[in-house]
Amino acid sequence: MRGFGKSLIVAAALACGAPFQGPSEVAAQSYPTRTVTIVVPFGAGSVTDAMARVLADKLSSVWKQSVVVENKPGLPGTASVAKSTPDGYTLMLTSNGHTIANVINKDVPFDSVKDFSGVTVIASVPFVAIVPMESTAKNLQDFIKLANDSPGKLNFSSAGVASTTYLAAEILKQNAKINIVHIPYKGVPDATNAVIRNDVQLYFAPIPNAKELAAGGKVRMLAINSEKRAPQVPEIPTVKESGVPDYKYESWFGVMARAGTPKEILDKVSHDIGQALKQQDVIDKLTTFGAMALLLSLIGVYGVMAYTVAQRERELGIRRVLGARVKDISWLVLGSGLRVAGIGAAIGLLIALGVTRTLSTFPMGGSAFDPVVRLLTDREGADREAGLVADPR
Repeated sequence: MRGFGKSLIVAAALACGAPFQGPSEVAAQSYPTRTVTIVVPFGAGSVTDAMARVLADKLSSVWKQSVVVENKPGLPGTASVAKSTPDGYTLMLTSNGHTIANVINKDVPFDSVKDFSGVTVIASVPFVAIVPMESTAKNLQDFIKLANDSPGKLNFSSAGVASTTYLAAEILKQNAKINIVHIPYKGVPDATNAVIRNDVQLYFAPIPNAKELAAGGKVRMLAINSEKRAPQVPEIPTVKESGVPDYKYESWFGVMARAGTPKEILDKVSHDIGQALKQQDVIDKLTTFGAMALLLSLIGVYGVMAYTVAQRERELGIRRVLGARVKDISWLVLGSGLRVAGIGAAIGLLIALGVTRTLSTFPMGGSAFDPVVRLLTDREGADREAGLVADPR
């Protein structure tokens, strides 16, 4: 009888020309009706924290609801989002270090792909390699020579394991084939102070921090890890220019939610963030800490998860994504219950069909999408090199 009553309601709605709306569609129309929390799995003062606060301020005014930033450094912060109610009221702003959490630590209490729904990628941030003023290294090649002369004797700091500051240095370590030791700290302030004190000999810092410290005579800037020189520090060469031609790493930052969050709510959050990032005051604030807003409308609402799957394969040369081969990326995205909207659908189709050369010319507005392109176009050589297991399908 209950089902018959529901059928009558649907029939009446259709007869009146009104489309039937499910519970999730209705919820999305009124969302949010209470406070939204953006969890940042990094400490206060980090680039991620700064971005979250800019975003929270803008969304609060758009939604007419409080949007609060909650700093929960480390794995507990990310795990809290993975265990939250999938209703869109708990979001997470994190970096691409999220992509390799399961690779670095097998005991992580979440899966960085399965347990999250992507909302959108928001920005890319380059970092500057800095050394203590006491260092004899005047440029990156000098530092590489010092490391080769004393293998295992030089240290580099980071804001934590799997942080963007860690990945920037770790990829340099691999590309330059040097033996330097990672010393993780609890956040950006501690990691920065360590290089100032010469407790460590290298750190990749956000542009504003590096520029201010260098101007104060506390550190020396060696190279920037972006594809091109940054306008904020045009005198600083790129890592590639500094003699490491294979180096490729630019951090991206994105918003995620608990897996199972209704698509309609994810779409709304993604749309509203995209609109916020087009506003000049937001662009100006992001620029102050070296961030570059990405062209969200071209990436698609779930671009962040495509990044996540791709980079979890690529970063550090570790080749484990749920036991799948590189060519199965598109199926992993679909298998995680993700859908791709708009232009994102075209990208997903190209990935599924293996038409990766087309992606290399797609107008993504920056190099942050490049890991997906490189990963797919290089898949055959990478598979041979890594000795991957057989296709699981």
